[in-house]
Amino acid sequence: RKRKKRETPEWARRKWEDVVAEMRRREELEKQFVRSKSDQRMERRIKGMIWRAMKICRSLDERAGCPPTFVNGLWAPLYEQEVFQMYKTLPRPWEYFWDSSSEPAKRIYRNVETREEQETHPNPKVEELLEKARKALATNKFSFHTEPRLFLDEIIEYLRDDHEYHDMDDDLQELEQEEKARENESTRHQKEYDY
Repeated sequence: RKRKKRETPEWARRKWEDVVAEMRRREELEKQFVRSKSDQRMERRIKGMIWRAMKICRSLDERAGCPPTFVNGLWAPLYEQEVFQMYKTLPRPWEYFWDSSSEPAKRIYRNVETREEQETHPNPKVEELLEKARKALATNKFSFHTEPRLFLDEIIEYLRDDHEYHDMDDDLQELEQEEKARENESTRHQKEYDY
């Protein structure tokens, strides 16, 4: 009876250098994945702090006697969101979609019958309210959509200076410590394995 020759597994046929290169590649992919997840978590945390700060800012502005028609640029995204909530339904035959090719993404309104597209809301009353928010946003130093971390600093500075509000200082300090720890970790190039 003839014995079948056992095939050598693929990993056993590889050169050691190839195995090491593959392990390094996988280690780098793992680091990138962890970093990406960490960045996403940090971004969500910053956006959450921004929305909380905007609500506080608006409340303090209203208590300070700002007229109801006033929109502060620091809480204009909150106002814009409320406008969209109030006017959820579009007039017929309009629909909207997000144009993600622009930074930040824009709402584009499309007439279903004519296929005409525009950036302005089809309801003039709503467009007037949204334009008010856009003008207020233009007064900010930093953009909510493209520079969220700097925008958060701008709101907190306003809360401290104009309203003597310091309740978010601990949260901001905690965020700064986390950012420093992440920065130190990324500058430290520690190998997981010594091949």
